[in-house]
Amino acid sequence: KFVYNVTSEGELNTIDGYDEIISKIKRTLPLNTQKQMLQRLNPDAILNVERRDWHERYGFFQGKEITQGDSWTHVDSYPFYQSQITLFRVIRFPEIIEKNGKEQVKIHYEYNTNIDHLNTDKRDVLKELVSKNQELLNIPTDIHMQGMGYRVIDPQTMTIKSEYYKRTTTHPVVLPDKKKTVLSVTEEREYLYMPIN
Repeated sequence: KFVYNVTSEGELNTIDGYDEIISKIKRTLPLNTQKQMLQRLNPDAILNVERRDWHERYGFFQGKEITQGDSWTHVDSYPFYQSQITLFRVIRFPEIIEKNGKEQVKIHYEYNTNIDHLNTDKRDVLKELVSKNQELLNIPTDIHMQGMGYRVIDPQTMTIKSEYYKRTTTHPVVLPDKKKTVLSVTEEREYLYMPIN
């Protein structure tokens, strides 16, 4: 169980719950496995990633005026463990749905480290944005990430009612015997948000 502590401005401050997981790993797993798991569960690195994800799920939409059929693009650096990757994003507002007599907005999005694999006619715009940002140009390219998903949002309160995404990450790793290989991980998540009484 994880508890997100959010500031009054809507920013993610801290996450409670990782200490319990780390303690359980230390109690139940062999030492070698512990080291591997704990490297991936670095609290600071996880918090940075979760803060970025939180901002994308909530903060990215604050203050935007959009109408049905709109789409926009975005490019930025994204933390990936001890490294960074450049992500190209396409976000679309294709439909309004009705649930329990209330209108809700469904936002679709996709992202990719390879701009040529994005389903968009705005590749030239994205490439120009990258060409003007030296930080993005210097990011290594041996890590590949692609994903897609959607969010259902209440337009009156900007609260997310549900969301889904599927993401595949491929990157080189060094095995315990010092051999190098490529690891590919596919992650699929679905969130349903319920009010707490």
